[in-house]
Amino acid sequence: MHDGDVAILARLPVSLRFLRHHRHVRRKPRWKSVDQIGRELDLLRRRGMRSVFFVDDNLIGNKKAAKELLQFLCDYQARHDYRFAFGSEASLNLAGDAELLRLFRAANFTWLFVGIESADPESLKEAKKVQNLQEDILTSVRGSYAHGIDVLAGFIVGFDNDTVATFDSQHRFIVDSAIQAAMVGLLTALPRTPLYERLEREGRLIADADESDNTRLSTNFLPKRMEYGAMIAAYKKLYERLLSDRGIADRVRSKMRYLRHPVYQGEYTLRERLRIVFRLFVKGVLPGGLPRVWAFLRSVPWLSAARMPQSIVDWIAGLSMRQYVQRHFDLASEAHHATLALRAERLRVASRLRRSWCGGGVARSRRGVFTPPEVGARRRARSRVL
Repeated sequence: MHDGDVAILARLPVSLRFLRHHRHVRRKPRWKSVDQIGRELDLLRRRGMRSVFFVDDNLIGNKKAAKELLQFLCDYQARHDYRFAFGSEASLNLAGDAELLRLFRAANFTWLFVGIESADPESLKEAKKVQNLQEDILTSVRGSYAHGIDVLAGFIVGFDNDTVATFDSQHRFIVDSAIQAAMVGLLTALPRTPLYERLEREGRLIADADESDNTRLSTNFLPKRMEYGAMIAAYKKLYERLLSDRGIADRVRSKMRYLRHPVYQGEYTLRERLRIVFRLFVKGVLPGGLPRVWAFLRSVPWLSAARMPQSIVDWIAGLSMRQYVQRHFDLASEAHHATLALRAERLRVASRLRRSWCGGGVARSRRGVFTPPEVGARRRARSRVL
């Protein structure tokens, strides 16, 4: 086994409208001592692990404590011949602190996951993600690249400010920022969050909708500035564009222009690396035919030994995400296509009814949750049986 997890913080030190723990966690973080972290790393090292993920929501929530931790990790790595490749989550304002970036690189952090959510300032304000407004987002991402640290990111579409055009904006930003592991989800209202409570008051929640997975081709509330069906179609199209052969290759090439000296160099022997590249080519690239072969060959920096491992990792990530998304979306299409089409039509009708019946017994029920007619019929039938 090569991967281990370490937790430093007890909580996320910011408040976001769509997160469930918005109200239910302590406002003051608790930090583990560096001695305890050292003992946990010793245990992982004895177990033969090479990659360690610090699982905190934001490792730099307390910058002073984060710098002390990173300095400890630098010293620990030097004592143990840089045994570990680290990764973690951080907020985007990391890029404005040159000392933090230097310490992350020195401690051998190869990647950081950042919750970008949106490149639209109004959507960020709506989500209370104001820390992403402190500096130009694209400049911040490239600042991490300049220090050799890869960026993985999460994005959300479906805020009240968003329209169908937002999907094109997200696509442009993800391509420009060269983020290969871009995890885009539809905004989902989780129970016991301010977002859920507001949508409930507005009668926009969909009864019996799945709220457990924001990567499905559905969500659990009515979008404000776009039709439900158009939103689903644009979401699917966004992933198709990002994970096309050209979409993967373009981001690899773009990243290599800014990630000139990546921290990640791979933890494998030359023999193992050649085997990985061979398997990637045979099982991942060749099945895509000549277009994918050409996209792969033109994107990998064959003459740069320092950047080649990162480009291979990006191709593996891109093709793996493509396989997952195709399987995930195809399953949803086969099992729920007819239901989604019917739901979209119901949502349009319900929206018109709410506007026309405003103030006169609007189509709301069960604490502000919109209940489709057939759902209500099923409930009445069950009550008669009981």
